[in-house]
Amino acid sequence: MGTFGGIITAAHWLRDEPHFFVTNGDELKRVNLKAMRDFHEEHQGPATIALVEVEKPQDYGVAVMEENRIKEFLEKPKKPLTKLVSSGLYLFTPEIFDYYDFSTFQPAMVEGYLFPKLAKEQKLYGFPYEGSWYDCGTFERWQRAIEEWPER
Repeated sequence: MGTFGGIITAAHWLRDEPHFFVTNGDELKRVNLKAMRDFHEEHQGPATIALVEVEKPQDYGVAVMEENRIKEFLEKPKKPLTKLVSSGLYLFTPEIFDYYDFSTFQPAMVEGYLFPKLAKEQKLYGFPYEGSWYDCGTFERWQRAIEEWPER
């Protein structure tokens, strides 16, 4: 179902929540969740992405910022305009469900389906942080995380 499709399957449990965190399962990250929640509540948008700066942003979803708002979200661009990328941690409100056509129940990705729509409507926010972050999506990256994670 894709990353957004997976969230959609839990919509009936989440619709009454003021907000909820979602995280990708192939990363390790250390983020101050309270600070992210406070940022999210201050900006009142339906979605906030925790952002990290990386050396090879073309491998990830890149956030082009305008102050605290993400004005454009580009999934794996060949020529990234910034080094700020999605850490795979999101804070959503139930408003995100308004962006999915439940009559079709088609696969959808937050990165390619939801985030570009929210950015275009100026409703997507970025929460940059400097904590630890490791992408574990390949065996090489996973091994690096095992060797370098601070609490190993």
